[in-house]
Amino acid sequence: MSIKKFRLPLSLLGVFLLLVIFFLPLFQGKVLFQSDTQGWKGMVQEIQSFKDKTGEHSYWTGNLFSGMPTINIDSGSNSNLFLYAEKLFNMIPSAVWMLFITFLGFFVLLRVLGVKHWLALIGGVGYMLSSYFIIITAVGHVTKMHALSYFAFVVAGIILTYQKKYWKGGLLFAISLSLHIAANHPQITYYLLLLVLLYGVFELVKTIREKTWNHFFKASLVLVAGAILAVGTNAENLFKVYDYAKVSTRGEQILGDDTSTQGVDLTYATEWSYGIDETLTLLMPNLKGGGSNGKLLDKDSETYAVLEKMRVQNPEAVLKSIPTYWGPQLFTEGGVYVGALLFFFFVFGLFEVKGQMKWWLLSATLLSISLAWGRNFMSFYEFFYNTLPFFNKFRTPSMILVVAEFTIPLLGILGLAQAFRNRRNINETKKNLLWSGGITLGICLLLWLIPSLVGDFSGARDGQLPEPLRNALLEDRKALLRSDALRSIFFVLAGAIVLWFAFQNKLKQTVIYILLGLLVVIDLYLVDKRFLNEDNYVNKRKLEKFYPYTADVEILKDKELIYRVLDITESPFNSSRASYFHKSIGGYHAAKMRRYQDLIEHQLHPEMETLVEGLQAQKPVDSLMQQLPVLRMLNLKYLIYNPEASPIKTNEGLGNAWFINNVKIVDTPTEEMSQLGNIDPENTLVILKDESTRISVKKDAFGDIKMVRYAPNHLQYESESATGGVAVFSEIYHPDWVAKVDGKQTTIARVNYTLMAIDIPQGNHSIELIFKPQKYEIWCWIGLISSIVLLLLIGIFYFRLTTKRD
Repeated sequence: MSIKKFRLPLSLLGVFLLLVIFFLPLFQGKVLFQSDTQGWKGMVQEIQSFKDKTGEHSYWTGNLFSGMPTINIDSGSNSNLFLYAEKLFNMIPSAVWMLFITFLGFFVLLRVLGVKHWLALIGGVGYMLSSYFIIITAVGHVTKMHALSYFAFVVAGIILTYQKKYWKGGLLFAISLSLHIAANHPQITYYLLLLVLLYGVFELVKTIREKTWNHFFKASLVLVAGAILAVGTNAENLFKVYDYAKVSTRGEQILGDDTSTQGVDLTYATEWSYGIDETLTLLMPNLKGGGSNGKLLDKDSETYAVLEKMRVQNPEAVLKSIPTYWGPQLFTEGGVYVGALLFFFFVFGLFEVKGQMKWWLLSATLLSISLAWGRNFMSFYEFFYNTLPFFNKFRTPSMILVVAEFTIPLLGILGLAQAFRNRRNINETKKNLLWSGGITLGICLLLWLIPSLVGDFSGARDGQLPEPLRNALLEDRKALLRSDALRSIFFVLAGAIVLWFAFQNKLKQTVIYILLGLLVVIDLYLVDKRFLNEDNYVNKRKLEKFYPYTADVEILKDKELIYRVLDITESPFNSSRASYFHKSIGGYHAAKMRRYQDLIEHQLHPEMETLVEGLQAQKPVDSLMQQLPVLRMLNLKYLIYNPEASPIKTNEGLGNAWFINNVKIVDTPTEEMSQLGNIDPENTLVILKDESTRISVKKDAFGDIKMVRYAPNHLQYESESATGGVAVFSEIYHPDWVAKVDGKQTTIARVNYTLMAIDIPQGNHSIELIFKPQKYEIWCWIGLISSIVLLLLIGIFYFRLTTKRD
């Protein structure tokens, strides 16, 4: 019986078992402690609890940033029917199946490009084990990994279509793109779009040379149709994301002279820029010290020896807090490493592969690396930031290295395939091997001999350390670089020797594949274990929920319907811990509402500094609060300053809603923001002139408003007023809020830059604020219809296939 019949299922089983071994604790009852996933739990806690109780999804949560839409946290329903297929994977840990899909896509792509089974298997496994995928899995960037898992499938579908396999290619492209978009990571989708557009340019050049216009237009139309269907299946979610982007930090700037500017501020956008010399982590992972922690240091390190000499208590714990990373990024979990051997294959491929494929992959690699440099190559990055549509919506330039992480192993494996296929020019192949080996080994050897070529090994936070400790850390960083340089020399040299004997016909092809496969797996597996190992796992019960502080327990005894909490035990606007338990003024989200971000920068940060300084000076909290109008209008009641102490309570928060007796009208948003620090929000509101027509400017309104029922998307109040007038609600404004007085809809005005106000008649009234957007329904139908059309096309293709066989 021929092994060829079983080599595919056996190969797939082997790769799956490799992943099981790598993630073995997941199959032994443990779970990964993923910091971002844990943070996400804090974000969604309120809306998930609400759904568990009512069966209804809320598009608004009151627990983050005083209230915000939930679109980018949990979008609710999704009419893409293909997502139901993914539910079959739910019995397998997501880390495992996403990486398996990543392998499978790259394997399929290589097979589409004519690479033999066993070499494609090596390439797929090498791509799957790229360090970046393991790092983002470890920290819980789930949507990013989800989107990346279909990256190669999308490219395979495009190439298959241009190979005149219109049905197969078009359907593979449409289905994989549909699932890729459904993962909901627009930045990864954008980088995939850049990659495929670049491929399209090279296909166009080829078409012009060969004059194959009919085929080019036919293939392109198939792909356009596939893209329309893929986008259509995700219409509901895409519209939600687009709709939210308009009011988020990805949308237009509001303050300042140039309010037409859209997207993320350039300085903020380029904060995580890869260093130019840091690019060599692709070949040597610890070139810049690895991660921003001491995980790579042990008791044999110079740093540990100094800690012992200094008689530091618990030196092992202190060691883990010392950053070995010394590159230009703010912090990082580790370098992007594609594997020393695969990097060597890439350089070999540059010599061995000819034509369009090489130039596409080289161009994409160089573009990816150059953009990843961000502020370190600002003129180049700024050109794209100012020129390319939507490019300025994204931050973290280093993320675009996912493209190089894709193109480097792809060109490398294509180079090997070409060499094994082209036995006639074996002398030229040997020459290419010597050149590529010399270049790769030369880089490693040079840095092993002269590590100072990439810098002085000083990190941004080293100044905080005593001089003996600082000097020891410099030596350890240098040792990490030299160790990895030597390590890379070993793997490159071993791979080069195997290839040399292979090209001399001294080894059987089976032996070649086994040796190369083992070298690739061992190389990447060992590096990956630096970032994801036993330390990353915890017992499932420990991860199921946040454990409350003493302060949280005290606050939760307060049964008032709604009040707000500020947790300053950690960065309040970069943590969702407090949001798990409370209506928090802080929270964490990569794309906050623009107006709230402005409020944080211009008002909340200064007020928090004043509050903390005053408390340190032992001033009474209520007297301090009287100087903090924005915290008062956001209804702050409790301040958490020590996890194990009772919270600080203030009575100066203004409550859920209140009548005002003075209206201050201004001309610009900048004036509105600046006036917030000067008004008494209990009696005065500030409003833009254009917005002021939505409410009366009647003064001297008196009365009482209290909240009687709370749900995150439906707030109910009762008012009593002898005069009637304007009432301010301590809720964050969004255009989709609907206000009703005694069941009749009324107008909402945006006031105090971020809050809402409505006119309330005199007497007793019931008031409702409802956040239940209806505009998503039509997009839901578009998604459903597109899914059905794509399923019908799959059925037609299957029918054609079986008919041909018959």
